[in-house]
Amino acid sequence: MSSPTIETNIMEPTLISQAGHCHALVSALTCAHPKGKEHCRVWTHRDLAAHSLSPSEVRRVFSRRARHIQVAKHAARSLRHKQVVLSTATTSDLLGIHLLKPIGIRRPGSLVLYMHWYAPKPRKDRFMRRFFKRHPGVVVLAPSRSTVDHLSSLGAKRIAVVEYPFAGLRERAAASATRTPTSHPAIIVAGAARMDKGLPISVDLIECLSQDNRTIDVRIQASPTHWGDVKSDVAVELSRLQGIGYQHLVQETRTLTDQHFREFVRDGIAMLPYDATAFSDRVSAVAIDALVEGSPIVTTKGTWMAGLVERFDAGIVVEGSDALAWQSAVDTICSDWHAYRNKALDAATALAPIHHPRHFWDAIERLSQ
Repeated sequence: MSSPTIETNIMEPTLISQAGHCHALVSALTCAHPKGKEHCRVWTHRDLAAHSLSPSEVRRVFSRRARHIQVAKHAARSLRHKQVVLSTATTSDLLGIHLLKPIGIRRPGSLVLYMHWYAPKPRKDRFMRRFFKRHPGVVVLAPSRSTVDHLSSLGAKRIAVVEYPFAGLRERAAASATRTPTSHPAIIVAGAARMDKGLPISVDLIECLSQDNRTIDVRIQASPTHWGDVKSDVAVELSRLQGIGYQHLVQETRTLTDQHFREFVRDGIAMLPYDATAFSDRVSAVAIDALVEGSPIVTTKGTWMAGLVERFDAGIVVEGSDALAWQSAVDTICSDWHAYRNKALDAATALAPIHHPRHFWDAIERLSQ
């Protein structure tokens, strides 16, 4: 029996394990592929071990230091006959492709870029203008309107908003609704420990809880990045956290698999004190996972997550970094816990069709005409 014909090459150099949302994203895209996941070839970090991408063909090739050059080389080769999808496209990847494809990419949809976010800078914008001019066949997808509008202004023609793809949101929300929730939710600080995700605010909150002799449980994911890094400023905050000695604190230092992460964020209060400037239009997969697992959100005013909260009344939006304001928000949710949990699940159910991964492939087909 002959092997299935590979139609699409999905390149994800940061996919190094089942931990984090990178694995969930690639899995969602392969499962929703119009011709079936067996027609996808997934290119990953060379150290990827266990995965759930079968029966997709998996090629473990990328290293951390050389990944941008490697992506450009393998993409340029694959583009001769097949479609290439860069599921977390960066300008560093595109620079190499630009140099290796001097005659330009003209076949519509042969290269697809999913730009999770884009921070405009004059030098980067100038390059992107040159890139889009030389490569008119490139399809660009992004989860936010502001990113699409900006890249359109730089010359992207085949471009559209596609919400971050999640598989099985409706089924997961329905399963969450059948569970009997805890009567005393924990505060949940999920995701890799990072300064731009408000780690100092979370530590300040825990310090306030300790000083007030509170007994609410706190679960914090004090894990490194997917590369295994812990930056010096993060290490200082984690050391400060240790020094507080809050008795009701549970620290998770592992980088969690998809399933373990879902269990970690389940039936609590998701603390997302993200930087408002950095996350004004950056999608948070943590926020979506929290809602679908029945956890209302406390987050920073002006962020993408704040828009979700305000749209569905699925939590509290806080302005500023004062720990007492964040503690007050937590107390508000605790006082009406079951109602807020139900609103979180309602939000997840409403978001399920919007974030269905089939929209990703539908948009590519439409923009490739």
